[in-house]
Amino acid sequence: DAADAEFEGRAWWPPAASVAFGALAEPHTRLWQRVRGRLAQAASGRVSRLALDVRALHPAVPELAQAASGVPADLYIAHNLAALPAAAHAARRRGARLQFDAEDFHRGELPDTPGTAARRAVIGRVEAAFIPRADAVTAASGGIADAYAEALSIARPTVVRNVFALADRDAALPPDARADRPAGARTLYWFSQTVGEGRGLEDAVDALALLPADVHLVVRGTWAAGYEAVLRARAASVGVADRVRGLAPAPPGEMVARAGLHDVGLALEQPETVNRDLCLTNKAFTYLLAGVPVVATDTTGQRPLASGAPGAVVLVRPADARAIADAAGRLLADPAAGAAAREAGRRYNWDVEQERFLDVARRSVGGAPRGR
Repeated sequence: DAADAEFEGRAWWPPAASVAFGALAEPHTRLWQRVRGRLAQAASGRVSRLALDVRALHPAVPELAQAASGVPADLYIAHNLAALPAAAHAARRRGARLQFDAEDFHRGELPDTPGTAARRAVIGRVEAAFIPRADAVTAASGGIADAYAEALSIARPTVVRNVFALADRDAALPPDARADRPAGARTLYWFSQTVGEGRGLEDAVDALALLPADVHLVVRGTWAAGYEAVLRARAASVGVADRVRGLAPAPPGEMVARAGLHDVGLALEQPETVNRDLCLTNKAFTYLLAGVPVVATDTTGQRPLASGAPGAVVLVRPADARAIADAAGRLLADPAAGAAAREAGRRYNWDVEQERFLDVARRSVGGAPRGR
């Protein structure tokens, strides 16, 4: 809400339309959403009705659809799968255009196990029902674009990368920001909204033990329940307990400048699911924009970034601490790596990427709405 407030009063800013669910909803609303969602999950797949699938997908879809259709627009853009049925509903009611931005390959987010089969089936049916109806589809990586084109027999989505503005590299930081970096240390840096397992941090700690004693690991984000103790115990077991620092989340506008305080960025995606193999997260682009070279795991999503940023991105095998340590050591010793990263940041930023996004939106608005 605080972030939205800066846009209030601008001609293009819509009236507020908020939907509460889960812990943020009133008790009676939370109970009804929970009951409705569970009933839909139980019936979904047995009864061939799309309305059941969208309610099984997320408990607040009906409220979100009502709120979205109450906001007049020429183009409705859904940025995640739960928003897609709501945006489609609003577009149909308003005779407007529909666009979907696939930040993930959603049917590939869960592991392919019997326990996830019902949920994956719901996701697949919702994707198949709504994505082909969209007037335009964008994707956050080439791998995601290719996967959706093949799975749904649609035109390949336009790739719009998840990047920050070029001006963010010069954002002003508070005076205490320098304390993010341990005094006299060289630093490996990793950030995310949530600091948890399955993100390669265990491998980063093991790699840290293979690097000189002046190299530290700095981790930014909110710790998942119990995970900080797990990671610190691992650090202690390999003798680097005093070389791992945790930092609280920071405002989005500061993320690039704060990344620039460090020496090497870590993008250690683990291809444990199809989506994790295909995705290309914003952390790698944040490092490059800040002029920080990157050690990245060799995944389908991250491989093109290495070829597009020679000298700035080194690929390593997932779960290979020795390879991470060797790559980080080479980048720490290479004075040209930072310059290569900064040059790559001139190509991978929102000043460039927004033109592709706006072109897709203009074409969506300029054409006739697709029949729904």
